[in-house]
Amino acid sequence: RARGEVVAVIEGQTVAYWDQARGLREVVTGSRQTGNLGTLSADVFTAADQVLNFYDDEIEFGGYDLMGPTHPRALSFYTFAIEGTRAIADQRVYDLSIRPSNPLQPGFTGTLSVLADQGALVAVSVRPSTSVQFPLVTQFDLTLEQQFSPFGLSVGGQAVWLPADFRMEGRGRAGNALLRFPDLGFAINSRFTDYAVNVAVPDSLFETDETTIDSVALARGLAPAGVVPLSVEEERALAEIDSTQSLAQALRPTGPLARFVTISTSADAPSSSGSGRPTGLRYSFDPLLAYNRAEGVRVGAEAEVRAGQFGLAADLAYLTAAERLSAHGVVVASVASGTQVGVGVRRETLPIGGSAYVSPLLNSVSSLVNGDDYFDYVRREGVGAFVQWRRAGPLQPTVRLGVSLDDYDPAVVETQYTLFERPLPSDNAVADPRDLAAATATIELGEVGGGLSDGVTEQRGAGLRLEGGRVLDPQVLVAGLNVGSDTYGRAEGEAWWTLPTFLRRRLLAPTLHLRLAAGVASEALPIQRAFGIDGRHVGLAPFGALRSRGGRLTLAERYALVAWEHDFRSVPFAILGWRGAEPRGVSLLVHGAHAWADGAAGAPGTEPSVVHHEVGASVGFGYSAPVRLDVTYRLTDDPGVVFGVGVARLF
Repeated sequence: RARGEVVAVIEGQTVAYWDQARGLREVVTGSRQTGNLGTLSADVFTAADQVLNFYDDEIEFGGYDLMGPTHPRALSFYTFAIEGTRAIADQRVYDLSIRPSNPLQPGFTGTLSVLADQGALVAVSVRPSTSVQFPLVTQFDLTLEQQFSPFGLSVGGQAVWLPADFRMEGRGRAGNALLRFPDLGFAINSRFTDYAVNVAVPDSLFETDETTIDSVALARGLAPAGVVPLSVEEERALAEIDSTQSLAQALRPTGPLARFVTISTSADAPSSSGSGRPTGLRYSFDPLLAYNRAEGVRVGAEAEVRAGQFGLAADLAYLTAAERLSAHGVVVASVASGTQVGVGVRRETLPIGGSAYVSPLLNSVSSLVNGDDYFDYVRREGVGAFVQWRRAGPLQPTVRLGVSLDDYDPAVVETQYTLFERPLPSDNAVADPRDLAAATATIELGEVGGGLSDGVTEQRGAGLRLEGGRVLDPQVLVAGLNVGSDTYGRAEGEAWWTLPTFLRRRLLAPTLHLRLAAGVASEALPIQRAFGIDGRHVGLAPFGALRSRGGRLTLAERYALVAWEHDFRSVPFAILGWRGAEPRGVSLLVHGAHAWADGAAGAPGTEPSVVHHEVGASVGFGYSAPVRLDVTYRLTDDPGVVFGVGVARLF
């Protein structure tokens, strides 16, 4: 509903089958809808899989896992009180009030009706408690009602009480100052009849997860028996609303960002028929533009083409200050399910140590504006090959083996230009001008974090990278010998983990986030293979970096890092009485980081050893503005308070 008018109606009839081991399946036998909805999936017309059953111990609702009123621990979670008694068909019924004992815990509040002699729950009329909040939904009013009946069924002489209906009606308001949706309302009314227990269930229904349609029954229309009567407004909507009355138009948002939002229904969307680009050929093309002191302006393009089991990814750019071309290309072939092999060539300028947080674009802006280049650089030319296995599953394990042969040369500072006459640093790590032959093995499980956006979502995963190589003397290599060169080893691992701590039934529960990382290498490690430890850059300090350590990327030969962050979400604000904090995503966090490292010899300004400890607090503004403000106290080596910003944690 919008602006008090019915904008769409969907009605369906199904036969539902439930098997204890295989779950629920439904067969659609009748349906009808308003003409502005177009062709809908059969799943839209199902009912049984969308209905709550208040006899369940755990009730999934809107992303929440709420405790049901008949849960074995319900007496410790809810507060019950007898509100009155009444008679139904000569049977005494108690009307009980229910509410969560802890107002911060999400649950149900309302009334339960219980038969006195059987202790059976016969009716429910509840609302979500005040701790049930939804992102961007600033106001809502929701009621849920259900009745139960034994339907003449019993097991072991005891009546089996099953849902006779389910009714849910609500109205809500969603959005913020930048994007606001129309006030919406909805009503769901489901009825259940003709239960039968221990009947044969067709095996064919469970051969697929898709909803089955009985085309013969569908052609006959809705069966009169069991139909839920429609209101006068709903009957009129079914008769009068056609495809010219766009549902997308009725739901169109307002506000400064509304022009960037497109709402499409199947009736509004264009037809997919007709000729187009061949589905076997996919490609993408993007411009490249970056700036740093070792290359000047890097201008070019990157492209990716895939046809069948083969793919090609390549980029080509001109470096204005270095006056040379940079190129990188790799050909990948899918040889089996989850298995790929690839070979590539490269001629590029490479940031030493790399970074999971500072992108080339961000570094370009800081270099031009602040004269703050985050990286040291090295030139690399070479070839490589890899084979990768990726398997489906909860952990999505990935194993990648690779070999490479690269010629490294020192990169020099080609330019110190900035917009505001703050020159870029003139020193740069000096790499040995020798060839490296290396073999690598990488193992990843789950999601391994990295990037400024890591603060937005939860991460759970681990990764391990092993590398062994030989530093080749060019003269020895030309002579065809493989002895007398230095060898090195390198190992680096990291793990990201998210752990809910308390009030776990909340949609956004307080959560502890951890990042553990360590790297170790032999004494012969070339500086171009040094590890990088991220810190704050131009005020940006994402989770996992050292928020109170600024300047350029720290290069190290060995290191260990522990970063932690506890997100209290909106709970502290709810305790203070501000219920609007949760739908806006406002949160309070405490955090800290601890690092130990041996500096990489040859890196400018390298400290022989690094011992770093910090603690701090942050406020995230969530959906109102996805920004987090940090205050961090540096405990060691020049203690003091540092302010920073980051991306607010949303989920």
